[in-house]
Amino acid sequence: MIEREAAVRIAEEELNREYQKWSAAGVDSIRTAVVHVEEHELVWIIYWQSEEFMRTRNPSAMLIGNGPYLVDRIDGGGCIRSESYPRRAGSGRPTTAFASGAWPSVPR
Repeated sequence: MIEREAAVRIAEEELNREYQKWSAAGVDSIRTAVVHVEEHELVWIIYWQSEEFMRTRNPSAMLIGNGPYLVDRIDGGGCIRSESYPRRAGSGRPTTAFASGAWPSVPR
């Protein structure tokens, strides 16, 4: 069973990988941070936002459309970002199940 701190670390590593990937591509990247964590029976729900917004509360620095990361509570696998369009992660569970509330019926 994955504890909260381990799930946060997994999500932070993924956020850092994304930052490094875009920085390496020459894109003006935005630093992000975990801002809230919720426990669900199947996953840890990890919300994130730009560091600048968290520091300044300036609405122009706020990210929008950034769904939470879902980290499997059993093995920590499948650190996937919930999206508003159909997409499957490596585990095969649809991320849209998060938004619909259907994940208790999604096979593990």
